[in-house]
Amino acid sequence: MKLTRKMVLSRAKASELQGVRKLNCWCGRPGPGGSKLTDISICREMPSLEVVTLSVNSVSSLEPLSRCRQLRELYLRRNRVGSLAELRHLRALPRLRVLWLAQNPCCGPDPTRYRMAVLRALPQLQRLDSQGACRLPLRLPSLPRPSPGPAGGAGDPCASPCPPQGRAPRPSPRPPPHGRALRPSPCPHLAPGPITA
Repeated sequence: MKLTRKMVLSRAKASELQGVRKLNCWCGRPGPGGSKLTDISICREMPSLEVVTLSVNSVSSLEPLSRCRQLRELYLRRNRVGSLAELRHLRALPRLRVLWLAQNPCCGPDPTRYRMAVLRALPQLQRLDSQGACRLPLRLPSLPRPSPGPAGGAGDPCASPCPPQGRAPRPSPRPPPHGRALRPSPCPHLAPGPITA
């Protein structure tokens, strides 16, 4: 079923498409004739859209949303988006912060791989599905360990081994700055830091 001008204006309680900021076309139950939305091409005519809810429909292409530069939240759970390549249409949306894409064919069987791919494609996201973007598992590249220089030399400032975690560090001979107590550092080569409450 095609999303029409009449449907949009009725649901958004608006008089013109250009003024529509929020559009809720969640299909909890199929519309007349048992149809769900498949064609959302009319979204090209709504540049002011900020929040779009199209969950539980049959949308497969995200291209009509590529002109909605004000879009902040997009809810597309349980549609027919078949490939993560569709995300390319959302890359030009600088304000997009929330995307709900779960239960689409593009999600695949591996949720971790899916989330990482989406966040790589849309790094500005703050929330993906039911998780905040900061909770997405990102694999960090392994960093080479610095080679220790000679003890006391110009190399690593902590070239000699640090005491194991269970042993007490040596006290610092320096007086505490401004009368504040200092927390001993676990490494004798580093200056102790001030104790914070």
